[in-house]
Amino acid sequence: MVVGTIYKFKVRTINDHGASEYSDEVDAAASSFPAKPNPPSQILAESGTNFITLQWLESADTELPVLGYTINMDDGYGGNFKNVYYGKNYPNVRKYTIGGLNTGLTYRFTLQAINFNGLSEESNEAKFIICVPPQRIAPPVMKQVTKTTMVLSWSSPIFEGGCPIKSYSIFRDDGAGGSFFEVDPTLVNDIPALRQYTVTFTSDDTSKIFRIYLEATNVIGKVTSDIVSYKLAAQPNKPTDPPRLNLEETRVNQI
Repeated sequence: MVVGTIYKFKVRTINDHGASEYSDEVDAAASSFPAKPNPPSQILAESGTNFITLQWLESADTELPVLGYTINMDDGYGGNFKNVYYGKNYPNVRKYTIGGLNTGLTYRFTLQAINFNGLSEESNEAKFIICVPPQRIAPPVMKQVTKTTMVLSWSSPIFEGGCPIKSYSIFRDDGAGGSFFEVDPTLVNDIPALRQYTVTFTSDDTSKIFRIYLEATNVIGKVTSDIVSYKLAAQPNKPTDPPRLNLEETRVNQI
């Protein structure tokens, strides 16, 4: 048979009295099943806290053209897979949105290609957690300052994205308009409960104005605060004497 050709078959029965009518026809192709496709990937910009949009690459052609694709998904708790999209006769559709998902759960997905003979082997599993990057975080606030230290505090993002915050990061410049760099990442990162940190400077930094911003990260992405500027300088000492009343300039309507 010619590889890639679709043949039609029918049969009839013959005995001493003659032949029966032919059976209904059945089509069969001289071809293999489609090649195993690559797993789908997530389109983060088109996903949310209860839905996900997947995309996938065109499957490699075998002897027959690919007629479409099918997506299988588990229940988010490690259960069995079920079919959530069957796209036979839509070979150019390679993006699909699945809704009704639970925020914070991790779902597993596989992809199969379809040709005339049927389904390919399932792709390797792809795992995606259902949440989005955090959104809207205020810049850090300077709570205390000395000639060589700043105590910065901050609040969590207004919306954490459906997944908990994993880490915060503090960035500052050199006090002279230079590039930003991260402050003490080994001491600040990966402590989601951290809300205050003392940034240490040198005596040469005293009186400089530093630009500072904050980042918060969850498993999907991060959000960046606005930039604030703080001057590194000690607060003045308490005055030794209270104010004195100047009687010469005091009137009935002024002191």
